[in-house]
Amino acid sequence: LLFNGNGNDYTATITEAGTKRVEVEVESAAPNLTESNLEIVLGQTLSKGDRMDYAVQKAVEMGGTRIVPLATERSEVKLKGDREDKRLRHWRQVAISAAEQ
Repeated sequence: LLFNGNGNDYTATITEAGTKRVEVEVESAAPNLTESNLEIVLGQTLSKGDRMDYAVQKAVEMGGTRIVPLATERSEVKLKGDREDKRLRHWRQVAISAAEQ
């Protein structure tokens, strides 16, 4: 059973498997009925070091659909300009990697 994030599940048979490549033959497609239709949004204050990465990773693994980084008055982490863009790109990659797991 395969999926690609478009809302369908695909029944398929592996026709060839190598060390770096797998070929499949898709037999049928059906709507994914096991995916939750709830939108789970996490508001997460900015954390130092790997803590924010860990929060993003776990939120995605538990089915979070959106993560909103929050800069608070008492937060020790302050992101501005290019640094903010760099961190957001990094967190997106963390989320993608967690989703692939």
